[in-house]
Amino acid sequence: MGVVVKDLDSGDNILLCKGSPEMITARCVDAPADLAKKVEDYSRRGYRVLACSYKTLYEAETTEQHISEIEAGQNYLGLILLNNKVKDNACIVVNKLMYQLEREKLKVIMSTGDDINTGISIAKKCGIIPNGYTIYIGDVVRGELQWRNFDETSPSLSEAIRTNDTTYKLALTGAAYEVARANSTEFKQILCTAAVFGRMSPI
Repeated sequence: MGVVVKDLDSGDNILLCKGSPEMITARCVDAPADLAKKVEDYSRRGYRVLACSYKTLYEAETTEQHISEIEAGQNYLGLILLNNKVKDNACIVVNKLMYQLEREKLKVIMSTGDDINTGISIAKKCGIIPNGYTIYIGDVVRGELQWRNFDETSPSLSEAIRTNDTTYKLALTGAAYEVARANSTEFKQILCTAAVFGRMSPI
């Protein structure tokens, strides 16, 4: 999301933007090399992470160019961390509700527009992902669905499947969900094991 404001001192028009770190950094010319690692670290701790950027605009840019051209070539400003902690009584309510739903053979999942790691952190606190379960994250790499361990010390997903391990949950990004739905013959099995969907877009 962006807005154009006027600097009253210089008279310049300035584009100010905020959004997901991956969307903002794709439009920046000077994003830090370690930014993705920082975002992942904050997300794993349960923070919602937004990035900010800016660009000085010239008159021709605001009247003659397409919005994608105007947004290109921005300067990175920094990150905003939002910490909306799950309240203890909320966890108790969620756990009771999950128990009642599971008795009726209904599955509880989390679907969020936030980063997948933020979703996993909240899902663990609420009991959507049980304690001690291994988590595998599905994402799209070079157009293909690939799985990685949330905890790098855990065995691979293929090893868990080979040994008939049932103490794991899957977490998928929105892009991974779309690729799995379109191409994977194991889509139904993925849905049965998935607990968290992150960076999902509204229908």
